[in-house]
Amino acid sequence: MHDLTIFNNIDKCDVERMLKCFEARVLEYKRERTIVSNMLNTNLVGIILNGTANMLRYDYNGNRTIIEKLEEYIDNVYSPGEFLPEEIRDMLCWATCETKREIAVYMDRKNRVLGISIGDSKTVELPELTKERRGEKRLSGVRLWHTHPGGSPLPSEVDINSLKTMRLDAMGVVLDHVVSLEIDD
Repeated sequence: MHDLTIFNNIDKCDVERMLKCFEARVLEYKRERTIVSNMLNTNLVGIILNGTANMLRYDYNGNRTIIEKLEEYIDNVYSPGEFLPEEIRDMLCWATCETKREIAVYMDRKNRVLGISIGDSKTVELPELTKERRGEKRLSGVRLWHTHPGGSPLPSEVDINSLKTMRLDAMGVVLDHVVSLEIDD
């Protein structure tokens, strides 16, 4: 554990004291096992040394949270041939109304959802796009649909700059079922 980035620039003796103070231990878990539940003591901090973990979030009534519902869209294809699939437009409006946050959906040219980001009330962080298709003149093959909760239906200056620098096929703003488009030629 001493080699972890979190412990960079910390003396080994200090790391040992911290681990002892926190009662740190290395545990192994079998696949599909619940590691921690919100019904249990959650005064825990975990570091994944090897493998992966999935976080499932449920509300008090046992319903999946908004994040869980949004993640269900990823890797699915919606209304091939449509520029803005109705299901995606409706999901963006629903999620924005529920969270009061900017939501972004990244789709390929076949309308497969590549990813979803949740921001704050004014911005959303954009992911790095793979550079497989990138050339000086080529577009990324990705469209970005996002919301401006309580804001302008027009793309902002940041939106337009992102459209250009990320070489997006298109960027659209969805606001209460009003759509504004900026298409890069």
